[in-house]
Amino acid sequence: MSQDSLLKHSNVYELYGVDFMLDDEMKLWYIESNSNPQLSGFTKDKNSLYLSVVMGTMDIQYAYYRSRMMRVMEIVKRLQEDMGAKKEVDCEKYRNEYQKAIRNRLEPRYKISSKNMFVPLIDENIAGEGAYFGNIDPACL
Repeated sequence: MSQDSLLKHSNVYELYGVDFMLDDEMKLWYIESNSNPQLSGFTKDKNSLYLSVVMGTMDIQYAYYRSRMMRVMEIVKRLQEDMGAKKEVDCEKYRNEYQKAIRNRLEPRYKISSKNMFVPLIDENIAGEGAYFGNIDPACL
Protein backbone atom coordinates (compact mmCIF):
# COMPACT_ATOMS: atom_id res chain seq x y z
CA MET A 1 0.00 0.00 0.00
CA SER A 2 2.79 2.45 0.77
CA GLN A 3 5.59 0.98 -1.34
CA ASP A 4 5.59 3.98 -3.68
CA SER A 5 6.65 6.26 -0.82
CA LEU A 6 9.59 4.06 0.25
CA LEU A 7 13.16 4.68 -0.87
CA LYS A 8 13.89 2.18 -3.62
CA HIS A 9 17.59 1.59 -3.51
CA SER A 10 19.06 -1.87 -3.49
CA ASN A 11 21.44 -1.12 -0.61
CA VAL A 12 18.71 0.14 1.71
CA TYR A 13 16.34 -1.84 3.86
CA GLU A 14 14.40 -1.30 7.04
CA LEU A 15 13.47 -3.81 9.69
CA TYR A 16 9.94 -3.48 11.08
CA GLY A 17 8.44 -5.09 14.13
CA VAL A 18 4.84 -6.09 13.48
CA ASP A 19 2.58 -7.30 16.30
CA PHE A 20 -0.40 -9.56 15.73
CA MET A 21 -2.75 -11.31 18.13
CA LEU A 22 -4.86 -14.47 17.76
CA ASP A 23 -8.23 -14.48 19.50
CA ASP A 24 -10.11 -17.47 20.95
CA GLU A 25 -11.55 -18.22 17.51
CA MET A 26 -8.08 -18.17 15.87
CA LYS A 27 -8.88 -14.89 14.11
CA LEU A 28 -5.76 -12.86 13.43
CA TRP A 29 -5.73 -9.22 14.57
CA TYR A 30 -3.18 -6.59 13.62
CA ILE A 31 -1.99 -4.66 16.68
CA GLU A 32 0.81 -2.31 15.58
CA SER A 33 3.96 -1.82 13.48
CA ASN A 34 7.22 -0.33 14.68
CA SER A 35 9.91 1.02 12.39
CA ASN A 36 12.53 0.61 15.11
CA PRO A 37 11.70 -2.62 16.95
CA GLN A 38 13.40 -3.35 20.24
CA LEU A 39 15.76 -6.25 19.70
CA SER A 40 16.76 -7.03 23.25
CA GLY A 41 14.99 -9.67 25.24
CA PHE A 42 14.66 -10.33 28.89
CA THR A 43 14.88 -14.09 28.56
CA LYS A 44 17.25 -16.51 26.88
CA ASP A 45 14.53 -17.51 24.41
CA LYS A 46 13.83 -13.92 23.39
CA ASN A 47 17.53 -13.18 23.01
CA SER A 48 17.87 -16.28 20.85
CA LEU A 49 14.89 -15.22 18.72
CA TYR A 50 16.25 -11.70 18.23
CA LEU A 51 19.70 -13.02 17.34
CA SER A 52 18.03 -15.25 14.75
CA VAL A 53 16.21 -12.21 13.29
CA VAL A 54 19.43 -10.20 13.00
CA MET A 55 21.42 -13.12 11.56
CA GLY A 56 18.62 -13.85 9.08
CA THR A 57 18.53 -10.21 8.00
CA MET A 58 22.29 -10.20 7.44
CA ASP A 59 22.03 -13.46 5.48
CA ILE A 60 19.46 -11.88 3.15
CA GLN A 61 21.46 -8.67 2.73
CA TYR A 62 24.66 -10.61 2.02
CA ALA A 63 22.98 -12.74 -0.68
CA TYR A 64 21.59 -9.64 -2.39
CA TYR A 65 24.93 -7.80 -2.03
CA ARG A 66 26.88 -10.66 -3.60
CA SER A 67 24.34 -10.91 -6.43
CA ARG A 68 24.60 -7.17 -7.17
CA MET A 69 28.40 -7.16 -6.99
CA MET A 70 28.66 -10.12 -9.37
CA ARG A 71 26.56 -8.27 -11.95
CA VAL A 72 28.46 -5.00 -11.48
CA MET A 73 31.83 -6.75 -11.81
CA GLU A 74 30.70 -8.33 -15.10
CA ILE A 75 29.93 -4.84 -16.43
CA VAL A 76 33.27 -3.46 -15.21
CA LYS A 77 35.10 -6.35 -16.88
CA ARG A 78 33.37 -5.70 -20.23
CA LEU A 79 34.07 -1.97 -19.92
CA GLN A 80 37.76 -2.65 -19.27
CA GLU A 81 37.89 -4.98 -22.29
CA ASP A 82 36.29 -2.31 -24.50
CA MET A 83 38.70 0.34 -23.24
CA GLY A 84 41.69 -2.00 -23.61
CA ALA A 85 40.69 -2.79 -27.20
CA LYS A 86 40.49 0.96 -27.85
CA LYS A 87 36.83 0.57 -28.75
CA GLU A 88 34.55 3.56 -28.52
CA VAL A 89 32.76 3.26 -25.21
CA ASP A 90 29.02 3.82 -25.19
CA CYS A 91 28.69 5.43 -21.76
CA GLU A 92 24.90 5.55 -21.90
CA LYS A 93 24.74 1.80 -22.58
CA TYR A 94 26.98 1.06 -19.60
CA ARG A 95 25.03 3.49 -17.39
CA ASN A 96 21.77 1.70 -18.26
CA GLU A 97 23.32 -1.72 -17.66
CA TYR A 98 24.63 -0.54 -14.30
CA GLN A 99 21.19 0.73 -13.24
CA LYS A 100 19.73 -2.69 -14.04
CA ALA A 101 22.58 -4.53 -12.33
CA ILE A 102 22.17 -2.81 -8.96
CA ARG A 103 18.48 -3.67 -8.61
CA ASN A 104 17.51 -6.19 -5.96
CA ARG A 105 17.55 -9.55 -7.65
CA LEU A 106 19.02 -12.74 -6.29
CA GLU A 107 21.31 -14.68 -8.55
CA PRO A 108 20.77 -18.46 -8.32
CA ARG A 109 24.33 -19.08 -7.12
CA TYR A 110 23.85 -16.82 -4.05
CA LYS A 111 20.96 -18.43 -2.28
CA ILE A 112 19.66 -17.45 1.11
CA SER A 113 20.33 -20.05 3.78
CA SER A 114 17.70 -22.79 4.05
CA LYS A 115 17.62 -22.07 7.82
CA ASN A 116 16.37 -18.56 7.07
CA MET A 117 12.60 -18.10 7.20
CA PHE A 118 12.71 -15.42 4.47
CA VAL A 119 9.68 -15.46 2.19
CA PRO A 120 9.59 -13.00 -0.71
CA LEU A 121 6.40 -10.94 -0.90
CA ILE A 122 7.07 -9.03 -4.11
CA ASP A 123 9.77 -8.98 -6.78
CA GLU A 124 9.56 -5.95 -9.04
CA ASN A 125 11.89 -7.69 -11.51
CA ILE A 126 9.08 -10.10 -12.41
CA ALA A 127 6.26 -8.89 -14.64
CA GLY A 128 2.57 -9.42 -13.91
CA GLU A 129 0.95 -11.52 -11.21
CA GLY A 130 4.07 -13.66 -10.75
CA ALA A 131 5.77 -10.72 -9.02
CA TYR A 132 3.56 -11.33 -5.95
CA PHE A 133 4.34 -15.06 -5.50
CA GLY A 134 0.65 -15.82 -4.98
CA ASN A 135 0.51 -13.53 -1.92
CA ILE A 136 -2.13 -11.22 -3.44
CA ASP A 137 -5.38 -12.31 -5.03
CA PRO A 138 -5.17 -11.42 -8.75
CA ALA A 139 -8.56 -9.68 -8.43
CA CYS A 140 -6.86 -7.13 -6.15
CA LEU A 141 -4.21 -6.19 -8.70
